[in-house]
Amino acid sequence: MGFPSPAADYAEKRISLDDLPGMVYEKQIMETDYGYDIIVPLTRKPLDGDEFVVRICGEVGKVRLTKGRLVTKEGHTLTGDEQDEMEVLGLIIYELRQHRMDLDGDWPF
Repeated sequence: MGFPSPAADYAEKRISLDDLPGMVYEKQIMETDYGYDIIVPLTRKPLDGDEFVVRICGEVGKVRLTKGRLVTKEGHTLTGDEQDEMEVLGLIIYELRQHRMDLDGDWPF
């Protein structure tokens, strides 16, 4: 058999999304323009700064809770009527995104 390599103690394991904190819940991965969002069902009271995936009038988008108001990515504050028509699909807990690509959409390496 032979002497075990001490380097094995320092070998890194493969990255898994299941190892991230908060991944014990039922989760969904949603593709976006810049990468992916990992969303989970809303099981707690929303906190200021939380981002959600919502459906309003059939359109899926993101909103952020800011000072008790729901604000879209474009800066529009949702009114009461819009909130009545809104369905919360989940709480965004992680964003996975590409940081750099060539102009033709390929990785530079």
